[in-house]
Amino acid sequence: DTCIAHSVVLQNKPVTIFLNADAMGKSMQGAGGILVLNSIFESIVKRTLLQTVFAEQSPESWLTSAFKELHNVFLMFEGSMMISLNMGIIDDESGQLVYINAEHPAIALYRDEKASFLPLHETNCKLGSPLMEEIVHLNTFLLADKDVLLLGSDGRDDIILPDGEINDNQELFLKHAENGNSNLESIYQEILKSGNLYDDLSLMRIEFRQ
Repeated sequence: DTCIAHSVVLQNKPVTIFLNADAMGKSMQGAGGILVLNSIFESIVKRTLLQTVFAEQSPESWLTSAFKELHNVFLMFEGSMMISLNMGIIDDESGQLVYINAEHPAIALYRDEKASFLPLHETNCKLGSPLMEEIVHLNTFLLADKDVLLLGSDGRDDIILPDGEINDNQELFLKHAENGNSNLESIYQEILKSGNLYDDLSLMRIEFRQ
């Protein structure tokens, strides 16, 4: 798993770029995939910071281009290494959010002490999937002041419950977010109260302030 966030400027506007991803495979296979992903993504961000032509892209164009570049690299693994992710860009002034989901757990929105999933009208296949369409599907959402985004890998849901069964209720995470008041450490403790972790867990918190 990995969590990445950067502050950059696109079209003369300050924005926040974020990514939460999970590589398939156990042990060294998954670790290797995440190292490749991190290296490529960081190079894309650095290129944006250093070269004007990339900083002149709209958030939609930047996301689409970055997603395609990452996918093309993992496509070379011929299906043996795929990545699920949520990746997005937030306009730091307006709160306009553009995001991509690739078979990753939905982003949770914490607003007014209530948690819900962001609308997800379009999804994409995992990075490296041979089934990926040519069109990259984007989603948009307008954040309000003090809204909190909570991202996480499927480890947040894959919990061995007290009865021995693995949880299959994705909305359980929303209860954890509410009981933890959107605080990551508190959410983690709420998850542990429900049962034992079955998979890698990553959590990421982004709060929008106007």
